[in-house]
Amino acid sequence: MEEIKTKKCRVCGEEKELDAFVNHKGCKFGKDTLCKECRQIYLKSSPNVHKSDSGKKYYENNKEKHKIGGKKWYEKNRDKILSDEKIRREEKRRE
Repeated sequence: MEEIKTKKCRVCGEEKELDAFVNHKGCKFGKDTLCKECRQIYLKSSPNVHKSDSGKKYYENNKEKHKIGGKKWYEKNRDKILSDEKIRREEKRRE
């Protein structure tokens, strides 16, 4: 199988190296559909699209609920979390 080295930006239409795209797990080849240049232009032209205050407001109004939920989740998943951390530390030592 041939290794993919380039991708076409859906905005500017240019064929670019994969390094010209940000990582995105949900997209083909694990790269975003917009090149970094077009992505910057898009984000600057629509600043309010990605900055919603509704999530912040909800969190502020429900802090205690979130804390309790987080503690319950940690207790439920404690063994897996600790084993994953141990594996990550061992892998870092090997590098």
